[in-house]
Amino acid sequence: MSAVLAILVDSYRELIAKKLFWFVLAISLLIVVSFGSIGFNDRGISIGYGLHTFEVELLREGSPYVVPFMDMIFASGIVGLWLGWGAIILALVSTAEIFPNFLAGGAIDLVLSKPVRRTTVFFTKYLGGLLFVLLQVAIFCVGTLLVMRWRVGEWRWGVLLAVPVIVLIFSYLYSVMVLFNVLTRSTLPSLVLTILAWLGLFTLATTEGILLGQLRIPAEVDRDAYAKRVEWYEDRIEEAVAADDGDLAARYRARMRGDAASLDETQRRVDKWTPIHEAARLTMLLLPKTSATGGLVQRRLQSDSGMTMTQFMAAMQGQELPPPPPPDAVEEESRHDQRRRREQEILRRTEEYQNRQPWWMIIGSSLLFEAAVLLIACFIFVRRDS
Repeated sequence: MSAVLAILVDSYRELIAKKLFWFVLAISLLIVVSFGSIGFNDRGISIGYGLHTFEVELLREGSPYVVPFMDMIFASGIVGLWLGWGAIILALVSTAEIFPNFLAGGAIDLVLSKPVRRTTVFFTKYLGGLLFVLLQVAIFCVGTLLVMRWRVGEWRWGVLLAVPVIVLIFSYLYSVMVLFNVLTRSTLPSLVLTILAWLGLFTLATTEGILLGQLRIPAEVDRDAYAKRVEWYEDRIEEAVAADDGDLAARYRARMRGDAASLDETQRRVDKWTPIHEAARLTMLLLPKTSATGGLVQRRLQSDSGMTMTQFMAAMQGQELPPPPPPDAVEEESRHDQRRRREQEILRRTEEYQNRQPWWMIIGSSLLFEAAVLLIACFIFVRRDS
C-alpha cells in the first residue's frame, strides 16, 4: 500500500512541477474571472463588470431567461470549447510522457524492485495521470459555481457535474494514449496518434449528428406535415360529400393529390436516411462518446432550469410562433414563418432524440471501450521486459 501511495504522490509531484500545469490553471482562472464579468441589470446584460450594457429585454435582471443564458454559456461555450477541447489537449500534452519516462531510464526497475505487482503499478500510474484533469476541473468548477451564485442568485450545483464528465472524457482518450505509450515507448508519436484518434471520433460523431439533424429528422418533419395535410383534406372531403357539395370535394381532392405525392416523396427520404443513420448510431455504440458525454452537463442544467435550448433560442428570436394555419390557408402564412416553424420543429425533435439516450448507456459503453483498451495496454506492459 505504501508503494502505491508513493507512486501516486510521485505522479502528483511530477504534474504540479510542470509549467504547463500552472499555465492551464491560470487560463482556467482567467476564464472564471471573465465569466464573472457578465451581469444583469434593469436594462439588460452587462459585460466587463458593468463597463458596457446591451439592452436586451429578455435578459434583464430577474428575468426567467437569465439562468438558462448563463447555463448555455457554461455548457456550450466553457465546457464545450475550453474544458472539452483546450484543457484536455493541454492535459494530454502534460501526461503524454508519464509512461514513456517511467519505462525508460530504469525508473520502472526501481519501482518493481519493491514488492508491487506490475498490474498495480500500471493502474496506479494511470490514475496518477487523471490527477491533472481532476485538480484543474475541480478548481475551475468551484469558481464557476461561486460566479453563478453571485450573478444569478442560485446555487447551480449542476455545474459540478462537469468535474466527473471532463475527467471521463479525458480518461477515454488517456487510455488510448497509454496504449500507444506502451507500444511505442515514445511521447510525441503517442500524443499525435491519440489526437488523430480523437479527431476520428469527433468526425464520426459529427457525421452521425448531420445524418440525424440535417437529413433524417427534416425528412420526418416534412413527412409528418404532409401526412397531417392529407388527413385534413380527407376529413374535409368527407364533409363536402356529406353536404352534397361536389365542387368543393373536387377542389379538395385536387389539392390533396399534390400533397399525397409530396408525402410519398418525403417517405422515401425517411426510408433512405433512417437505416443509414441507424448504422452510424450503432457504430458509435462501440466507441467512446466524447461529445455525448460532454452533453450530459447541458442536459442536467436544462433539467434544473426547466427550459431546453430550443425553447430558449425560440424566445430570443421573438417568442413562440402562433399555431399553424389549416392546410388550405397555409399560403396565407409568410414563407419566413413557415421556415421558422419548420426549423424550430427540427431543432426540438433533434434535441428530444438526443436527450432520450440514457446517461448510463453513453458512459457505460464508453467505459467498456476504455476498459478493453486498458486491459490490452496492461497486458503489454506486464509482458514487456518481464
